[in-house]
Amino acid sequence: VELINLQPKLIAKNEEVEKMMIVVGEESEKTAKVKESVAADEAVAAEAAAKSEAQKAEVEADLEEAMPALTEALGALDTLSAKDIGEIKAMKNPPGPVKLVLQAVCIMKSIKPNRVKDESGKMVEDFW
Repeated sequence: VELINLQPKLIAKNEEVEKMMIVVGEESEKTAKVKESVAADEAVAAEAAAKSEAQKAEVEADLEEAMPALTEALGALDTLSAKDIGEIKAMKNPPGPVKLVLQAVCIMKSIKPNRVKDESGKMVEDFW
């Protein structure tokens, strides 16, 4: 007798479960699409990370190659005497290679150039 009385409730619950199954099925499809999208994004990110790692290794190799030259150049700067600098200062218009070397020295020593006007009136950086 109790089962017969509960049968309408069971039918209603079965209908609710069927509706919920439909919703769950739709949500599962949406989830699968999102999962595919995320997997594609993950593949792109992994490829970008691999490229970055390769570039990092290349840059580190270049840096490793350049560091001894930088160390040697900085050591050579320490050998300059006040007399050497005074001799260069005495030059009113030094040759191009001397200007280039001094520009490099200023850059390595973090000495900022002066902003002056050139012959055409444009503002240029002048280390001399």
